[in-house]
Amino acid sequence: MPRTSAVAVRIGAVAWVIAVQFFITQVAVATAWPRPFSLTTDYISDLGNTRHVLGAGLNFVAGNIAMIVYGLALAQRPGVHSSRVWFSLFSGTLGMLATLLFISGHFLGIGLGGMERVAAYPMTVWQIVTGMALLRGAQRSVLGT
Repeated sequence: MPRTSAVAVRIGAVAWVIAVQFFITQVAVATAWPRPFSLTTDYISDLGNTRHVLGAGLNFVAGNIAMIVYGLALAQRPGVHSSRVWFSLFSGTLGMLATLLFISGHFLGIGLGGMERVAAYPMTVWQIVTGMALLRGAQRSVLGT
């Protein structure tokens, strides 16, 4: 891999890995919230005191479809480890099914907030895991291993 490409992959991978701050910040803000915050009954956006169901819904749909499309595209590339393909397809499919359940009001016993998280979190987890995989791959490329 050319040096500039390795640097670009490393920068992009780090950007995805630091998405873990989303979870850390959410815990910190929920802890400092004036009333008890529930993962099952409160919207993610309640922590910021905004209502953005349409925007969140569009983000959930587009992000989850993007992971599915990415997994399908990876499947067409020779030499791509199948775990990357399946993780992308699984994450996108789980998120998309949860989005449909969330939109239709079917919370399967985990509450509105719980289902919203099942719809939203696969994208963030995918970013973190994919970023770590890219960092590992960039490191191997640089080291020649």
